[in-house]
Amino acid sequence: MATEGNLRHRPGNLKQQNKKHNAGKHRTKREIERVAKGRQSVQVISRRLKKNLGKDERRLKAKQSRHNKRQEILSKKRGLGGDNGPPILVTVLILNPKIRPAEILSQIEQSAGSDEGKCSKTESGLLHLVMPRFKKRLEFIFPEMTVMNVLDVTRVSDVCLLITDGSDFGEREGKILHAAFSQGLPTVVPTIRTDANAKTKNVLKTRYSDRFPDQKVYGFSTDNECLQVLRLLCNLKVRERSVTAMRPHMLAENVELDEGDIPGFGTLKVTGYLRSQNLTANSLVHVPGYGDFGIKMIESIPDPNCIREVREMRSIEVLQTCNYDKRPSLEAEAEVDPMAAEQTWPTQEELEEADKKIKTKKKVPKGTSGYQAAWIVESDEEIDDEDDDEDSEEDEEEDYEMEAGDEDEEESDEEGMENAEKDSESEEEMEEVAVEDNDKAYDEKIDQEEEDQFEKQWREAREDEMFPDEMDTPHNIPARERFQRYRGLKSFRTSTWHPKENLPADYARIFQLANSKSAKKRALSTLTESLQGAQPGAYIRIHIEKVPIEITKKRGTLTVFGILAHEQKMSVVNILLKRSSESGTDSIKNKTQLIFQLGFRRFWAEAIFSQHTNANKHKLERYFRPDRTLVATAYAPITFGPAPALAFRMRGNGDLQMVGCGSLLNTDPDRIVCKRIVLSGHPFRIHRKAAVVRYMFFNREDIDWFKPVELRTKHGRRGHIKEALGTHGHMKCVFDGQIKSMDTVLLTLYKRVFPKWKYDSRVEDEPIAELHNDAFENESKMALD
Repeated sequence: MATEGNLRHRPGNLKQQNKKHNAGKHRTKREIERVAKGRQSVQVISRRLKKNLGKDERRLKAKQSRHNKRQEILSKKRGLGGDNGPPILVTVLILNPKIRPAEILSQIEQSAGSDEGKCSKTESGLLHLVMPRFKKRLEFIFPEMTVMNVLDVTRVSDVCLLITDGSDFGEREGKILHAAFSQGLPTVVPTIRTDANAKTKNVLKTRYSDRFPDQKVYGFSTDNECLQVLRLLCNLKVRERSVTAMRPHMLAENVELDEGDIPGFGTLKVTGYLRSQNLTANSLVHVPGYGDFGIKMIESIPDPNCIREVREMRSIEVLQTCNYDKRPSLEAEAEVDPMAAEQTWPTQEELEEADKKIKTKKKVPKGTSGYQAAWIVESDEEIDDEDDDEDSEEDEEEDYEMEAGDEDEEESDEEGMENAEKDSESEEEMEEVAVEDNDKAYDEKIDQEEEDQFEKQWREAREDEMFPDEMDTPHNIPARERFQRYRGLKSFRTSTWHPKENLPADYARIFQLANSKSAKKRALSTLTESLQGAQPGAYIRIHIEKVPIEITKKRGTLTVFGILAHEQKMSVVNILLKRSSESGTDSIKNKTQLIFQLGFRRFWAEAIFSQHTNANKHKLERYFRPDRTLVATAYAPITFGPAPALAFRMRGNGDLQMVGCGSLLNTDPDRIVCKRIVLSGHPFRIHRKAAVVRYMFFNREDIDWFKPVELRTKHGRRGHIKEALGTHGHMKCVFDGQIKSMDTVLLTLYKRVFPKWKYDSRVEDEPIAELHNDAFENESKMALD
């Protein structure tokens, strides 16, 4: 028998079992201390102790930050228009040709005189207005109504004053206003100048409030209404834009050119008020439409438009002279080293083999030397690898037109007599009615070459839209040679493609930033921390070196921008564009020469279009179609964003047409743009999942070359090439399901494409076609006199 000491209670299945403490995914403090065994990490030792603020201290800190922000905003508002800052720049846009600028100038002078305002005019057409009552200074400019000039002036303006008579805008004024809105206008003040009664004015204001929903429409007919607008301009909140807020800029009030020792170049002296940021003589400046230049000297000039009367006028002082050792280089391109690539010295066997390939046998007349035989060409067929797709499509169209012409030759001869009789009758009728002059006048306005070019481009765009990226395999050239630069991808989204692979020679001329955000941050910090040179609001004169003499022939107003570090260097710029609603319905072909207005820059470029996606590879778009958004890639100088972007196309008569608007996406040469082509074949023997396909290739070697590439059909089947049948291009293919006889077998190939080096910073002024613009300029001069 067991003793009582050996007896023990054994719990049953119904006894409560408590759970252990669950510490979660992290370890407990006790476990961490047990593993550390008294050791402490370096981060804990070197970490700065954070002081725990109390409730009152946190409240005081928040109050101080609010006070500092409020003071900063008030200082900016009080500085603009005062003695310590530049005057408020007001751009007056007259949207109807019936309104004359001389009337607006006289009305502003009369209204300002009634409120003790002082007016002064400059030789360049600017009107300075000093309002002692509000302690503000205003500067009015009446720009010439051209697209580029209005964009340049509104970019540096603080306020845009729109004046209309209540009728609809003119066609040219509407295009200019649309381009200005696309770029981004400053604070807008819409006004109506009409002699109608109060009820009609309210109706017009309501109608124009739809065009400007965020702004109140004011009257500008009487002197009281004009004075009310002037008071509004003095106390108006100015909208900041990043392009002008980050960089020093200036509107030229006086421009002089001194010819130097270099023929065709000189020193440009630009006088005006400096805005936004400080400017040093060791930095570079950009003149829109002409390029980047260096500064020789900065002079300080007495301000002629002070609010307070100055007893002693100080003389002209030299603020800073350029130190050429510290000034950045104007070289935009990198030095190309032809020996920088990988070089391997060939062996003797390779050299002998190369000589054998070079010394080919040719059939030449007797007595021909080897030197003469080298110049004899056996065939005139050559392959252009860069524009291969376009050339082949053009050849096919020409062959088709020739065949169609041979077939219809007899019909055209028979119809010729009938047409001749009809023409003779119509000539008699035209002589009686006298309509020939109208037809000739209509034909003179049409450029036949431009019409033929648009018709050809329209047909190509329509064919590409119906059969995207499809291309016929040539009969006379092997497909493995014709498409030797292309490759097949298992998946366009996930397949790897190294961005540094097979780069063109132009990539050796550009620069690439390792981190654009940090480079922008450093450039802005060095600009704001520098205390040398001219400060914002100063009235200065800049001496710009080596400027072309053609700049004096520029019509309109000249603006000057100071550029940040690295912004003079060439790189690859990606611009996000949306097709403009006023650009028509025609498609714009890839690599078309366009004028880009990117931030403060304006340049010519031939960009390539690609899809805007989040992937690491982007498909090339052959055409910029209406209502589309895509990315334009081109060679251009580095630009730090954000920056608005506009794209223009120049017509045959010199007029500019805006085709797209958007913003800067990034500056990245590693963006991979892939061109896709699709080869199609026809299945004519189908047995379950297998099929015999023809018309895709025309020899056995091409089938073996493209055998690893995956096939697909238009109905969604996928497969691969199993083997070649015969020598005429028939091949046996296997798919993941049975295909239909009406289906089409497709083979997709890709190659990386790059933009063309067609950058040009010289953009001529737009010709003024409207007559009222010349009258506008003449009246402005008369008003100043």
